[in-house]
Amino acid sequence: MASTANEPIWDVFVSYARADRDDVEGVIGALRARGMRVFVDDPEIPAFTSITAEIRAALAGSKLLLPFFSRKYLTRMACRWELDYALRAGYAEGNPFGRVAAVNPEPDMDHILYVELRSTRLWELPDSPMEARRLADDIAGRLAALDGPIGELPASERFPSPAAFCGRDLELHELNAHLGLNAGQRAEAMSRSPKARTAFVVGAPGIGKSAFIGEYLHRFGEQFAEVHHCAGQVPADHPLGLVVIEDLRIEDAPRVRQWLADQPTTCTAILSAREHLHVPASPVVLDGLDFESTLALLSAYRPVEAGQAEPARRLAEGTGGHPQTAHVVGHLLQTFAERPYESVLREWHRRDADAIGEFARRMSTLQDGYPADFNAGLVAAFPPEDSTARSALRVLAAMPPLAARTDLLAEALIALGHPERPSEALETLRRCGLVAHGRLGPVAARVAERHDTDPVAWSVARTAAEATYDGLLHTGRRMESTVSRPSDESTEIAFQLQIELSTRIATQPLPDGQGLLGEALASLKSVFDAARDALKQLGSTGHRDEAAQLANKLCETLRPFLTEWHPRLSDHASTRPPGVGVLTHENAWEHAAELRAELPGLQESLAEILTRLRGLTGSDL
Repeated sequence: MASTANEPIWDVFVSYARADRDDVEGVIGALRARGMRVFVDDPEIPAFTSITAEIRAALAGSKLLLPFFSRKYLTRMACRWELDYALRAGYAEGNPFGRVAAVNPEPDMDHILYVELRSTRLWELPDSPMEARRLADDIAGRLAALDGPIGELPASERFPSPAAFCGRDLELHELNAHLGLNAGQRAEAMSRSPKARTAFVVGAPGIGKSAFIGEYLHRFGEQFAEVHHCAGQVPADHPLGLVVIEDLRIEDAPRVRQWLADQPTTCTAILSAREHLHVPASPVVLDGLDFESTLALLSAYRPVEAGQAEPARRLAEGTGGHPQTAHVVGHLLQTFAERPYESVLREWHRRDADAIGEFARRMSTLQDGYPADFNAGLVAAFPPEDSTARSALRVLAAMPPLAARTDLLAEALIALGHPERPSEALETLRRCGLVAHGRLGPVAARVAERHDTDPVAWSVARTAAEATYDGLLHTGRRMESTVSRPSDESTEIAFQLQIELSTRIATQPLPDGQGLLGEALASLKSVFDAARDALKQLGSTGHRDEAAQLANKLCETLRPFLTEWHPRLSDHASTRPPGVGVLTHENAWEHAAELRAELPGLQESLAEILTRLRGLTGSDL
């Protein structure tokens, strides 16, 4: 079947994860019984296979995407691609929700990570044929308001997509939530400049920050009249549009902060490997790619041949989701096409050679502009001035990934003569972009070992790490430190609460008429959940110290506010008619001004708790 630009061939494109097929069947039957033409996606696309031409054509030829947004939905790369496609089509039409009607089969919304979907109505999974028919009636109403199919997304001539870019769909939409124009702002922005918005994209060296911004511009850049790229500097004036500041250094941060304070209209995206720069911006953290995206990136350079699926998977795992490393391997696979994945995998695991550096040196002779010393960026990020952090880096590199826990790190550091709290060392490594979620990536571990300037210290650290891990295996339980540290674990939990408070929009000002109240309440709910989880952890360990007191204070502060406002705003959000932007609908709510007026007082209380957490952890994040 074929479609023209104005003639859809499908009414509804159903997108779902394979594990949810049983739940989907009833809804599909109700839609078809209502007379709708329904395309059902086949979720069994292998991780190293591109989105098929049939799927692309079917989605472009459908009027509406119906995703079953379960907890497993985002684990499918094809699902993420389909949702991104429909949301971008909606943005192009002035309403990101216009081409998406989502079903949430879960009892809560904690897994709804897309900012667009958190701010719109989601249907519950029908629990009876009558409810399924009612959902079909609602979908029919949505279809009646739509003209033509979703169509092909227009290619951006201004901003081509970076080569072999994969993944990051969620982070791209998060960035657009901070920088872009939502549906309610678009018409207003046509007549005057939008107010300034700033985002801080942070990630380890080689994690793909520049490619990420390039892909963001490819997908969303047309909304900016001008885009200016700066390397660690700020423009002399304040141009309209978007300013991208790359490679921000610590010494440049004060000047950038002053420039941001002075500029009234410029949107700014700041890229840096350093989190600890105190830049007043909404953070977007880039960790390693997920496994499926890494496989897709490698196969974009060269398809996986028959019988090579397992070596391809192991090679993807070996890159640790590090995009620059995956690009090195991908270029090598493409250039030396006669060598199968299995052969490259064997070379990758050679112990007598620096496979990463050797691959990069080969590529530098084959492709202009490729860095001859691939490891230089990662080596430069190592903290030589901090002996404790250096020791922690060596320990984490030597210890098996599953054992990279704070309590085990503390044991090894004590053995090395560093009785300081491990959280401080981990914070230093995190600020350098080397550690995410308390773990050192495999690429950073390999580079750390092969380029350590003190091989004796490395050997001693490896011995301490192995002894600590062996002790864990022999005892079969958590090891007790020879030094009494009753507050180490609670300090770690306090630091996690500190991260929640300092990075959430819950503690950021919400200007009049701007920002989504629903987003603010969702952010506050996330902080409340984190505080409640912290109380459970601290209670199970027997800690009743200041960390527990602060977690309890957070719960007591947030509970009455959320109890009052969360259901009231949810009820109002459920009445939003099709075609009306979320911000427009929120601003029309009779209690919107009252809620906005109460937020600053709550944020002051949260700021006080954040100050106490900083004093407890010793970090001024």
